[in-house]
Amino acid sequence: MKRPMQFILAIVLLCTARLFPQEAADTLSNEGKKALTFSIDGFVLGGGLGGTFWVDNHHAIRVLFSGQYRRSRNLTDQTNESRLDVSGTVYLDRHFAFDRGLSPYVGVGGGLQYTYYEGTYYTQPSRYLYVTLPVLLGVEYWITDVISLSGEQYIKLRFGVGRTSRELSAITSTSSLLLSVYF
Repeated sequence: MKRPMQFILAIVLLCTARLFPQEAADTLSNEGKKALTFSIDGFVLGGGLGGTFWVDNHHAIRVLFSGQYRRSRNLTDQTNESRLDVSGTVYLDRHFAFDRGLSPYVGVGGGLQYTYYEGTYYTQPSRYLYVTLPVLLGVEYWITDVISLSGEQYIKLRFGVGRTSRELSAITSTSSLLLSVYF
């Protein structure tokens, strides 16, 4: 019984060895790297396309344009609703040296979001223009020297102005998955 436990422990240590610091990320130069970045936002299947530019080994600027369209029909009363969101956001990310292939980061951003909402119970469509301020935590994992996957959680504060009203809201934690291809 002792041998299988030692074998399992050895396999677990070998598989997780990449998670422990072995070589500082400072030995790799990220300065000047550029990437095409794809984003998928949570379970709502919204997404975006943008780019990432590394200012130095610890700071990256990311510009992301995203969109989402939702249409629903209430089967009980046969009402329809549709919503379109289009946004552009600029992020400044601070990466921390951890491992050659793993880079945790924090970030802040600012952007604009346009929302168009139309429903059966509204006499006219609603249009809002929002100023957004996201704060995020994330981790970037380098699959190869030119491809990375990132997962991040963010909270977004937004202020919106519509035709008949103003809105201030905090959007709770949202998950995003990012794929970056460096060139």
